[in-house]
Amino acid sequence: MNKKHLLLTCTLLGFASLQATPMGLGVGIANNQATIRIPVGLEGNLRLEPEVRLSYLSNDDYSQSALALGSGLYLQQNANSKVSVYYGGKALVEYSSVDYDHGDEIDDTRLVLGGVFGFEYHFDPKVSIGAEAGGYAGFGDSFTLETRGEALLRYFF
Repeated sequence: MNKKHLLLTCTLLGFASLQATPMGLGVGIANNQATIRIPVGLEGNLRLEPEVRLSYLSNDDYSQSALALGSGLYLQQNANSKVSVYYGGKALVEYSSVDYDHGDEIDDTRLVLGGVFGFEYHFDPKVSIGAEAGGYAGFGDSFTLETRGEALLRYFF
């Protein structure tokens, strides 16, 4: 088999395996953030979920905006035919900017690592709603610890 046939075969097998992989699109909402997720079913009960998170917070003293890119890797378990739970870890790179009213501005890029636990209620195999809670540590110009909760809606193709 020559290189062109091998490349064509590998490409077609890659597309075939991607179509067989359960995928979806998710939206998450929290107090000051919105997240877009792409859940991808992996072997067994594993789910990879790349995400893009945007957040904005403003008060009398400052305004803060952030963009985070990363992914979670979760182990899923069915509690019954409609409810599943998942847990695992998440790694994100977060770019943030804080603008103070007195004129100072602080920009930071940090690595955010966290552990999460969540659940989903499946209306049918394609649509679910759920909630997720996590604890996160941020490593950048300063060290931060925080917790977050999020309401989620996912659609699977």
